[in-house]
Amino acid sequence: MIEVTEDAIMTDRLRCIEVLEAIRDHGVELSIDDFGTGHSSLAQVRTLPASELKIDRAFISGIASSKQDADVVKLIIALGKAVQMRVVAEGIETSEVRRLLTDYGCDIAQGFAIGRPMPVEALRQFLATTQTA
Repeated sequence: MIEVTEDAIMTDRLRCIEVLEAIRDHGVELSIDDFGTGHSSLAQVRTLPASELKIDRAFISGIASSKQDADVVKLIIALGKAVQMRVVAEGIETSEVRRLLTDYGCDIAQGFAIGRPMPVEALRQFLATTQTA
Protein backbone atom coordinates (compact mmCIF):
# COMPACT_ATOMS: atom_id res chain seq x y z
CA MET A 1 0.00 0.00 0.00
CA ILE A 2 1.13 3.52 -0.80
CA GLU A 3 -0.08 6.48 1.23
CA VAL A 4 -0.62 9.76 -0.58
CA THR A 5 -1.75 12.96 1.12
CA GLU A 6 -4.67 14.72 -0.47
CA ASP A 7 -2.52 17.87 -0.81
CA ALA A 8 -0.04 15.92 -2.95
CA ILE A 9 -2.88 14.80 -5.21
CA MET A 10 -4.13 18.37 -5.67
CA THR A 11 -0.76 19.61 -7.00
CA ASP A 12 -1.29 18.01 -10.43
CA ARG A 13 -4.52 16.08 -10.06
CA LEU A 14 -4.84 14.64 -13.57
CA ARG A 15 -1.22 13.45 -13.78
CA CYS A 16 -1.38 12.10 -10.24
CA ILE A 17 -4.51 10.07 -10.96
CA GLU A 18 -2.89 8.67 -14.11
CA VAL A 19 0.20 7.55 -12.15
CA LEU A 20 -1.84 6.19 -9.24
CA GLU A 21 -4.04 4.17 -11.59
CA ALA A 22 -0.92 2.65 -13.16
CA ILE A 23 0.40 1.76 -9.71
CA ARG A 24 -2.97 0.27 -8.74
CA ASP A 25 -2.98 -1.77 -11.95
CA HIS A 26 0.25 -3.39 -10.68
CA GLY A 27 -1.60 -4.59 -7.56
CA VAL A 28 -0.55 -1.83 -5.17
CA GLU A 29 -3.32 -0.27 -3.07
CA LEU A 30 -3.62 3.47 -2.44
CA SER A 31 -4.47 5.13 0.86
CA ILE A 32 -5.46 8.79 1.06
CA ASP A 33 -3.61 9.99 4.17
CA ASP A 34 -4.55 12.96 6.36
CA PHE A 35 -8.02 13.02 4.80
CA GLY A 36 -9.99 16.12 5.68
CA THR A 37 -7.03 18.40 6.34
CA GLY A 38 -6.32 19.44 2.77
CA HIS A 39 -8.28 21.03 -0.02
CA SER A 40 -9.96 18.11 -1.72
CA SER A 41 -13.51 18.07 -2.94
CA LEU A 42 -15.97 15.24 -2.53
CA ALA A 43 -15.88 14.71 -6.27
CA GLN A 44 -12.17 13.98 -6.04
CA VAL A 45 -12.70 11.25 -3.44
CA ARG A 46 -14.96 9.26 -5.73
CA THR A 47 -12.62 9.57 -8.72
CA LEU A 48 -9.37 8.52 -7.04
CA PRO A 49 -8.19 4.93 -7.50
CA ALA A 50 -7.95 4.53 -3.73
CA SER A 51 -9.07 1.70 -1.49
CA GLU A 52 -8.57 3.46 1.84
CA LEU A 53 -9.19 6.79 3.60
CA LYS A 54 -7.11 7.71 6.64
CA ILE A 55 -8.72 10.17 9.02
CA ASP A 56 -6.17 12.59 10.41
CA ARG A 57 -5.49 12.58 14.15
CA ALA A 58 -6.58 16.23 14.30
CA PHE A 59 -10.18 15.00 14.04
CA ILE A 60 -9.74 11.81 16.07
CA SER A 61 -8.29 13.36 19.21
CA GLY A 62 -11.42 15.38 19.96
CA ILE A 63 -14.24 12.92 19.33
CA ALA A 64 -14.74 12.08 23.02
CA SER A 65 -15.13 15.72 24.01
CA SER A 66 -16.43 17.51 20.91
CA LYS A 67 -19.71 16.70 19.21
CA GLN A 68 -18.49 18.60 16.17
CA ASP A 69 -15.33 16.46 15.86
CA ALA A 70 -17.38 13.30 16.43
CA ASP A 71 -19.85 14.33 13.73
CA VAL A 72 -17.05 15.07 11.24
CA VAL A 73 -15.47 11.66 11.90
CA LYS A 74 -18.82 9.90 11.51
CA LEU A 75 -19.31 11.74 8.21
CA ILE A 76 -15.87 10.74 6.90
CA ILE A 77 -16.52 7.10 7.87
CA ALA A 78 -19.88 7.18 6.09
CA LEU A 79 -18.27 8.78 3.03
CA GLY A 80 -15.55 6.14 2.89
CA LYS A 81 -18.06 3.32 3.13
CA ALA A 82 -20.28 4.94 0.49
CA VAL A 83 -17.42 4.87 -2.02
CA GLN A 84 -16.31 1.35 -0.97
CA MET A 85 -13.12 2.40 0.85
CA ARG A 86 -11.71 1.07 4.11
CA VAL A 87 -11.53 3.78 6.73
CA VAL A 88 -8.51 4.08 9.03
CA ALA A 89 -8.36 6.33 12.09
CA GLU A 90 -4.91 7.64 13.06
CA GLY A 91 -3.74 8.84 16.44
CA ILE A 92 -5.96 6.82 18.78
CA GLU A 93 -4.56 7.46 22.24
CA THR A 94 -7.31 6.30 24.58
CA SER A 95 -9.54 3.26 24.92
CA GLU A 96 -12.57 5.58 24.95
CA VAL A 97 -11.69 6.98 21.52
CA ARG A 98 -11.04 3.43 20.25
CA ARG A 99 -14.47 2.31 21.52
CA LEU A 100 -16.20 5.30 19.90
CA LEU A 101 -14.55 4.59 16.55
CA THR A 102 -15.65 0.96 16.76
CA ASP A 103 -19.21 2.16 17.47
CA TYR A 104 -19.00 4.53 14.47
CA GLY A 105 -18.00 1.63 12.18
CA CYS A 106 -14.37 2.58 11.54
CA ASP A 107 -12.52 -0.33 9.91
CA ILE A 108 -8.95 0.07 11.18
CA ALA A 109 -7.42 1.84 14.17
CA GLN A 110 -3.86 3.12 14.59
CA GLY A 111 -2.34 4.72 17.64
CA PHE A 112 -0.79 4.33 21.06
CA ALA A 113 -4.04 2.95 22.53
CA ILE A 114 -3.47 -0.11 20.34
CA GLY A 115 0.31 -0.33 20.53
CA ARG A 116 3.45 1.75 20.60
CA PRO A 117 6.36 1.36 18.19
CA MET A 118 8.31 -1.77 19.13
CA PRO A 119 11.05 -4.10 17.94
CA VAL A 120 10.02 -7.10 15.82
CA GLU A 121 10.36 -9.64 18.65
CA ALA A 122 8.19 -7.52 20.95
CA LEU A 123 5.63 -7.27 18.12
CA ARG A 124 5.53 -11.06 17.79
CA GLN A 125 4.84 -11.40 21.52
CA PHE A 126 2.24 -8.62 21.37
CA LEU A 127 0.41 -10.30 18.49
CA ALA A 128 0.52 -13.70 20.20
CA THR A 129 -1.05 -12.36 23.40
CA THR A 130 -3.37 -9.60 22.18
CA GLN A 131 -6.92 -9.99 20.93
CA THR A 132 -7.66 -7.52 18.12
CA ALA A 133 -11.00 -5.79 17.71
